[in-house]
Amino acid sequence: MPLIYNIPRSRISRIGIDALIVLFSWAISILLASGNFSISIFKSPDLFMAGILLVLYLLSFYAFQVYRVLWRYSHRRDYARLAYASVCAGLVFFAADRVIGPGFSMIEHVFSTLLIFFMCASYRMLEHDRGPAAPDGDEALSRRILIVGAGEAGRLILSEYYNRKIGSAVAAFADDDHEKIGRIINGKMVMGPLDRLQEIATGLGVNEIIVAMPSVSSARVDNVLAGMRRRQPGLAVKTLPPITKVFDDLPLVPDLMDSSLASLLNRDEFEIDLSSIEKIFEGKTVLVTGAGGSIGSELCKQVLKFGIRRLVAIGKGEHSIYTLAKSLGEYADFIQPRPEFVYRIADVRDRASMEMIFSGEKPDIVFHAAAHKHVPLMEFNEAEALRNNVCGTRTVLEMASKHGIERFVLVSTDKAVNPSSIMGASKRLAELTAAVYCRERGLRTAVVRFGNVLGSRGSVVPLFLEQIRKGGPVTVTHPDMTRYFMSIPEAALLVINAAAMSEKGETFVLDMGSPYRIAAIAEKLIRMNGLEPGKDIMIEYTGLRPGEKIEEELFYSMDDLAVTGNKRIHVLKKENPPLDSAALFGFIEQCEHGTLLAEVDPVRIRKRIQEIVPEYAFTVSDDETAGSTRIVS
Repeated sequence: MPLIYNIPRSRISRIGIDALIVLFSWAISILLASGNFSISIFKSPDLFMAGILLVLYLLSFYAFQVYRVLWRYSHRRDYARLAYASVCAGLVFFAADRVIGPGFSMIEHVFSTLLIFFMCASYRMLEHDRGPAAPDGDEALSRRILIVGAGEAGRLILSEYYNRKIGSAVAAFADDDHEKIGRIINGKMVMGPLDRLQEIATGLGVNEIIVAMPSVSSARVDNVLAGMRRRQPGLAVKTLPPITKVFDDLPLVPDLMDSSLASLLNRDEFEIDLSSIEKIFEGKTVLVTGAGGSIGSELCKQVLKFGIRRLVAIGKGEHSIYTLAKSLGEYADFIQPRPEFVYRIADVRDRASMEMIFSGEKPDIVFHAAAHKHVPLMEFNEAEALRNNVCGTRTVLEMASKHGIERFVLVSTDKAVNPSSIMGASKRLAELTAAVYCRERGLRTAVVRFGNVLGSRGSVVPLFLEQIRKGGPVTVTHPDMTRYFMSIPEAALLVINAAAMSEKGETFVLDMGSPYRIAAIAEKLIRMNGLEPGKDIMIEYTGLRPGEKIEEELFYSMDDLAVTGNKRIHVLKKENPPLDSAALFGFIEQCEHGTLLAEVDPVRIRKRIQEIVPEYAFTVSDDETAGSTRIVS
């Protein structure tokens, strides 16, 4: 954890309260120890020593990270942190008094240290106890939660549920620590070890399990849960993602994710540069396009952690934006201060709508995530892919340039590298357009390129899970097909970190780790549901779909990558090749006005794209029915 950090504006008032407490406690200590209430600390040398005391305590509180703690969800370790800070400041002040001070008595030093800690802890306890006044409602009645792990993470999760007034939804704990079994923690019994999980869950009527045991191997947890899923298919199982430890001062519940997704990846924990991100985002208005999509909605959620003033979420789908508003409303209960929310139903291609939103909301930072991403579907909808992914990007870039946006971030894809599909080529065109706006318009842009995210709409995992629920078969296009994967929260946080790094049109590439075989993912999902591949659920290979490649690439050459301050984020050394911006904008104009997209010849459209993106390699199917039969494997 970095020693230097930004204090959110909402917590600056605590510094003032702490300062008053320190001065008041010191005054009371002197008065009580002397017995002479006519003595004033506002006279030299007492005033000088009081100033030293104040500075020492505030610096100690800062150094011990006291101002990072979200006290509404605090527990014993946070009050221990406050105690250590108080004792440390008291000892340093005692030494300073002996060297340069008048020599206050030991009683004055001890009493002031205890009083300062007691008063600072007391008003923080009041914040801990503060919460919504409503009693446990329908949500608590409909959920029966078993928290697996009675350690620090499990207890904090329970505390968060209590603060949301749905603590009664938690039925009990389970834990392998025999010293905890049979004990009551914050009103909940620790029932037994993992080996008895099925018995415990059945006995309590549990319909949701939260795994909060980072010390236990994922393989053991998966084996236990596989049998439970087989007997209870509707059982919801959530776990903490590896990103959770990045935020020591934020609650855990909002970041819980489906355990099947976490187990599939099994990626290591990673770090992000919290201080630099907070410095860039705190107090800003952030606009996200494509906010109803998987990445866009996660960007909206994660950016709330960095003290933004207002979030402007733009999406074309009414239902997706409604769902986003509902989920962010619940999530924002954990965020202090609560930001403003603006939701807009709009098409990024509509210049008038974008002008109205940009001029009215005046965003500081823009994340452009709106795009058509389904590769086979876009092969038969070239016009829509180009209008949305290219023309829409140009419109948002134009508004960002016109209204003086501080930072523009384009969410891109590995399919833009040596593209073989309309979708990939359209995203490469979007990357080139962003580069032109940086080079010729002075707009600070950044492109963030990464592979697939697990659990997104239209991705393989939801499709495989649906096929498993129906009894199979699970369909895979090719036995050797591989893809890069990361979780949606990890991708969103790294995109935000890359945005904070951006200076002059960089292309950032996220470290996706090693590629995963799609067939292996299918097999693991089947086993995680307590079934056996090839026996209970068959796997069928259906062949590559239009526009697909066996393997994807994240960059053109290993030599093109350079490291950044974050080992999970790389940056391309070489800038985009020289590009005729007039030719690019001429192509976009043809797309916007329909002169190119009126073409019915798919080959001509692709050859026109190839003039701008020469590395685009395409094939066109002669099968007229391909568009209706090969979209989903």
